[in-house]
Amino acid sequence: MANVGTLVGLTQQRSQLGDLRSVIGTDVGLSSKVVGSLGWVQMPRTEALTGLKDSRQFASLALRGYTDAAILTAQWIQSDAGRSLWELGVKTRWGSYAVDFLHTDVASYFDSEVFPNAGDVVRQRDQVRVSGVLAAFGPLRLPMTVSAQRDRLGPGQLSQGFSGRLSFMAAGAFFTNGLNWQQTMISGQPAAATANGNLQVSRRLVNMGLSAQLDYSLTQIKGLKSLALAVDHSLSEGFRVNAGLIRDQLSQSSLMSVGLAKNLGRFAWALSGSVSDKREKAIAIQVSMSMGSEPRSGKWFTDALPLASSGAVAARAFVDRNLNGVWDPGEELVGGTGFLIDRGGRYPQLSNEKGEAFISRLTAGRHTEISLDPSMLEDPQWKISGAGVQIVPRPGFVQALDFPIVATSDVDGTAFVLSRTGRRGIGDVLIELVSVVGEVVRSVRSSSDGFYTLTQVMPGSYVLRVSPEQLSKLGLRSVRSHLVVIGADSDFVNGLDFELGTVRP
Repeated sequence: MANVGTLVGLTQQRSQLGDLRSVIGTDVGLSSKVVGSLGWVQMPRTEALTGLKDSRQFASLALRGYTDAAILTAQWIQSDAGRSLWELGVKTRWGSYAVDFLHTDVASYFDSEVFPNAGDVVRQRDQVRVSGVLAAFGPLRLPMTVSAQRDRLGPGQLSQGFSGRLSFMAAGAFFTNGLNWQQTMISGQPAAATANGNLQVSRRLVNMGLSAQLDYSLTQIKGLKSLALAVDHSLSEGFRVNAGLIRDQLSQSSLMSVGLAKNLGRFAWALSGSVSDKREKAIAIQVSMSMGSEPRSGKWFTDALPLASSGAVAARAFVDRNLNGVWDPGEELVGGTGFLIDRGGRYPQLSNEKGEAFISRLTAGRHTEISLDPSMLEDPQWKISGAGVQIVPRPGFVQALDFPIVATSDVDGTAFVLSRTGRRGIGDVLIELVSVVGEVVRSVRSSSDGFYTLTQVMPGSYVLRVSPEQLSKLGLRSVRSHLVVIGADSDFVNGLDFELGTVRP
């Protein structure tokens, strides 16, 4: 039976004018291949004609299905005015590139920030996006994204556009440049077209982040449109301070902002303020919290960072005494061990006294490998059983995974050569450990005094022998081989000696 989890996110933000924006979302794993989502949004609105303020609300329902080849999505959004929006999407791969298709159908008079009921009103939208990494020169890799969009606005009126983005690293900084081309068609005839660009540069220095963004135009009024600079710095006890400056060349105005955020583990808050050279001021307070359930215990927990849009794993490390690959009552749970993500960095949280660690914020829809960190096993005789586990994280689905650890054994002995005067240790003898199917699984050469040790031998039945090829080459014979049975109790096997003599005529 699949382990099904639930993740919930809550965000509220209030501006200086008292406008409250609230977002609640929950993702529920209905099965191992289907995830359901529910959401509710309340946001402020100012009526364009009267200038009166009120609020609008939206409810959403979505389903995501996962197959080996694609991710299928369907979403319905209903406004408090009784108008709705539908979306159907497919995410798949074409070789090493990710391909996304999305179709949106907007009902008449539906009004939102993304699809405002003013100006050129969108009734249908089709989008396709291809993203991946281009192999450039030698080891250089360039992440890129190319997308196309077509909007049906009204009778005989279409809007179409293409955009591209390319990134690269240089001098310790990360550069991203994007270009966007947009054109409107009226009764099949092209109207005005626009082309704009965006260059972003970012770099981290110790615990400080620096970034800059330039917006520019390639048509109409060519040149720089705006410039934004930002810096953030991590302080002690979970505090982070940030500051920014935005310069708009078209309006010849500047905006300065500063903010302070605090991560309290179970939730986070942020306070920000801004002031422009036109004496416009604003203050905002934001509180965020995510909630989820652990599939084994069913207990609920909270987190300061968003969880609902990402996947998670409830990992458990244990010593597998009966070698069946799953935890059984009485088997030792291993605390204080770490987990590696994609064989790279170690996840910050270590396993607790129950051997459990909650690994969250995994990128949804991307193949991810999770494995135990062998460098953190406290017993030198412990060894990880098998390779890491490959999963595809899914929003709202908390997957329970067991990571078995095997108690291994050491096998040692001495290789002797027989002569008329007795026997003496002989070096460079190739000792082989052979499985029951005849495969050489381990080998070692004896030291100058004939002593050898095979370390971290996995439980099982083996034949221990001197290499037949070496015996034939040297014209020697071995008195006998040894049958070795390694149990799950990690006891050492000592004194498995070999006596070598000349081949009898």
